[in-house]
Amino acid sequence: YTFFHLISAAIGKAFILRPKMNRFVCNHKIYERNKVTVAFTVKKHFDDKSEEGLAFFEYKPEDTIDTYHEKIMKAIHVARHETDTSTGAMDLVNKLPHWLVVKIVKFVLWLDKHGWAPQALIGTDPNHASVFLSNLGSIGLECGYHHLVNWGTNSCFIVLGKKCWKKEYDASGEGRCREVIPLGITLDERIADGYYYSGTVALVKELLAHPELLEMPASEPVEYSIKK
Repeated sequence: YTFFHLISAAIGKAFILRPKMNRFVCNHKIYERNKVTVAFTVKKHFDDKSEEGLAFFEYKPEDTIDTYHEKIMKAIHVARHETDTSTGAMDLVNKLPHWLVVKIVKFVLWLDKHGWAPQALIGTDPNHASVFLSNLGSIGLECGYHHLVNWGTNSCFIVLGKKCWKKEYDASGEGRCREVIPLGITLDERIADGYYYSGTVALVKELLAHPELLEMPASEPVEYSIKK
């Protein structure tokens, strides 16, 4: 179990307990997904010429940290050893003449805008997941903020940076250094308001402060408070 497993599990549980986080805007309308999905890219081999795979799976209400860990390890294995359907579809499109590719792209964007894009293309596309994660800390990079894209329905992109030391101060002004993992969170502000987002952050912080809460089913309520 790694920090990435723990943090992403806490985020997944927060999305289940706070359903507005699982909304997206498409064609000037707000929709709510029927399930929570998590996605991230996987480097197949750690060298410059290696391709990337896509890990995409559902976070179910009955999942715990243990079942989530099994899913994430399986998804990584599949991403490193198999070709996902969305990548295969894009590879096929790239072999076509340029003029035809332009027409196909416009048509697919129109289909996606109306929710009619084929599953063979978007079934494992991380831009159609509830939350898109990027673990830059795993390759020694600093945290950053990734932009949301016009393609797909993803409304939340979270970047994990490498561990670093940070000085924190208590109410009396006393400071102490501790190791932290910074998160860069990019959200579509149209799906909820700032107070709802702050509640979600407070819930994630509570889950990370008490990781034993993740041993319960994801749908199990958690008591937490929003600092005012």
